[in-house]
Amino acid sequence: LFQSWTWGMAWRDSRRSRGRLLLFSSSIVLGIAAMVAIGSFGQNLAEGIEVQSKALLGADLQVNSRQAFDDNQRELLDSLGAERSYQTTFSSMLGFPASEAARLVQIRTLTGRFPYYGAIEATPANAVERFWKAEGVLVEENLLAQFDARVGDFVVIGEIPVEVVGALQAVPGENMVFATVAPRVFLPMEMLEATGLMGNTSIARYRCYFRFDDPAKLAAAEATLNEGRREHRWGVDTVEERKED
Repeated sequence: LFQSWTWGMAWRDSRRSRGRLLLFSSSIVLGIAAMVAIGSFGQNLAEGIEVQSKALLGADLQVNSRQAFDDNQRELLDSLGAERSYQTTFSSMLGFPASEAARLVQIRTLTGRFPYYGAIEATPANAVERFWKAEGVLVEENLLAQFDARVGDFVVIGEIPVEVVGALQAVPGENMVFATVAPRVFLPMEMLEATGLMGNTSIARYRCYFRFDDPAKLAAAEATLNEGRREHRWGVDTVEERKED
């Protein structure tokens, strides 16, 4: 009875302020809902990054330099006892003979089986394997569509024509915005010298990627590489740093 009387009095006294009461109550409900939604989104994002953290880099450790690795640096990198991949990246023109057109692209050459986590996605299904066998190049899917080209066509890189063995769709740790700004073309390292593009005046970025099975060896390699940062003028990137970014 007391509760009924209390609620009755409260309802009667609220007659003049029910609009403001509704607004106030709605604000509280919406605020709580927003906090729950933001908290849930943040937790899901953190869990997603944790699960896919290694795919953000594609490796456990990366060394990058603006100068080609010399013999002493190669010896040091090879001595770390891990699975390694070397990558050279530079800009060049890609020619499409069929349409007599050309486009500035980012050429990437690879040795080793990078990425170690995640996978390069390309069509058809055997495209990446054909690339590893040095049978041809992988070209950005959107770029092929732009110039009305397709898998099996030939493109010109530097001084040589090469077959397009696959349409590149995705690379671990990168997004479509990057691909739009700088379309990627993956070129087997075995073909690089024949293109005639790499000379003393070439501007390129050089990377070495590592995969470790033993966390202790990873930590030791990271410490060794960090000690040589100034001497060799290279950068060192890890999965933890990429997760923070």
